[in-house]
Amino acid sequence: FHCHFYNCALQHAIEDGMGDAAPGVLTAGAAEVVHAQMKALASQAEDLSAFAERAFSELGFGVLDLSGVSAQGGEAIVRASHYAMGWTAVHGARETPACFFPAGFIQGAVAAAHGLELASVTVA
Repeated sequence: FHCHFYNCALQHAIEDGMGDAAPGVLTAGAAEVVHAQMKALASQAEDLSAFAERAFSELGFGVLDLSGVSAQGGEAIVRASHYAMGWTAVHGARETPACFFPAGFIQGAVAAAHGLELASVTVA
């Protein structure tokens, strides 16, 4: 039972149990953890955006590109998303987004990298 299947099964259970509240909970949970971890690493990492990109990839979540994001906003790109690919492999195509954890990861990483409060960064 490879990790992306486990994570998708866990997400599926959370979505089934929480319904419409699940996306917000999954995204906020990831954002809070990543923001705290990135802030804790700020003194050790020269470029938190680059660190976040490497961590995202090395943790197996896909390929994250934050080069289009500044403190004023922008666009982050995720290729080969662990969640999207895992969900499609198990359940087929979704009619709604599946990448709640990656969205939260991006929110937390961008806020930490630019010295922003977590609540001031939104993802869509």
